[in-house]
Amino acid sequence: MVDTVSGEYDLGPSNEPPRIQLVNLALQGRSIMLRHPWLAPLLLTRPSMGPNSLLYLERALSALQAVDLSGPAKLQTVAMLTAITSSFAQNELASATASAVGSDGSLPARMQYISDVAGSGNYPLLAAALTGQHEPERPEETFTRVISNCLAGVGLPVAIDSE
Repeated sequence: MVDTVSGEYDLGPSNEPPRIQLVNLALQGRSIMLRHPWLAPLLLTRPSMGPNSLLYLERALSALQAVDLSGPAKLQTVAMLTAITSSFAQNELASATASAVGSDGSLPARMQYISDVAGSGNYPLLAAALTGQHEPERPEETFTRVISNCLAGVGLPVAIDSE
């Protein structure tokens, strides 16, 4: 099943810089995982080595071809990309269920709890981190920024925000 779903990627060649290619693959992965909620946990526990999965791996490695990293470091980068994408998608799917506003306009229990905890004074750093937040980012924006920053950590140019 994992290999069949891996066939949903658009793996065509790209002239974009390596980081952009990998971000695009990650965005596709996120979209695929959101369409198939069972997929994300399986990618972490039962990776597929079928033909579609290997085509994805080959495409991701081709994006890294000109990057000065060892072969094992390139494989680790692709694995990190998959793990972050899987974790993000799982969290996004769980949050969608847990954060629905009630028909009466009440805050979801999870949001109410965090609001109460932050206001208690017992967690000043959490309260500070939650304060001053403007309009929340769309999940795609947050995901793109997170992936870009992680790729910067392996030596690819800095976050998309700087472009």
